[in-house]
Formats: sequence, structure tokens, C-alpha cells
Amino acid sequence: MRDNLAIDADIQLRDTQRYTDQGKLKAQGRYAISGRYRERRVGVHQVFFTNGQLAQEDTFDAKSILIRQKVWDESGKMLSDDELFEDGSRKAYSK
Repeated sequence: MRDNLAIDADIQLRDTQRYTDQGKLKAQGRYAISGRYRERRVGVHQVFFTNGQLAQEDTFDAKSILIRQKVWDESGKMLSDDELFEDGSRKAYSK
């Protein structure tokens, strides 16, 4: 994954993937690691249905704030595409 994130030089990035018991990709994302036990989500995080289709894609900024969320159904049809703001409001791009 490649992201344009402004992360401090002393922060390590870790890409993770989780798989089902059948070996199919279940989720993937990037974490910024700072300190021994502090990790936060950054960049794009994806969750997949068991059929391999993308179910949800969340985009986090460098401060681990959710800034965009896309959701699909199992057939691949997009259900929502929202930009999220700090005040809790949303801007829908498509439905």
C-alpha cells in the first residue's frame, strides 16, 4: 500500500493482513507504531466478504481520524461513499 501520509520519522509503519481459516484475505490495513504499545490506523483499511469482494474501505489520516468510508454489497455494488468530518457530519459522494 502506498499512502501520502505525513508521519514522523521515528514512527514505524506496519502493513497487516488477516486471513480466514480457508486462507482467503479477510482484512488488510496499515498501522503507525509509536512506542511499545501504541499503534493507530492510518491510510486505507479494507474488509472483504468471504467471496473475495471488497465489503468496506476506510481511509484514515495521519492522526488516525476516519476521513472517508466506502461500503459495498456482496455482489460488488457500492452502497455508500462518504467523506467524514471531525464534527461528525458526512458528505455523500454516491449511493
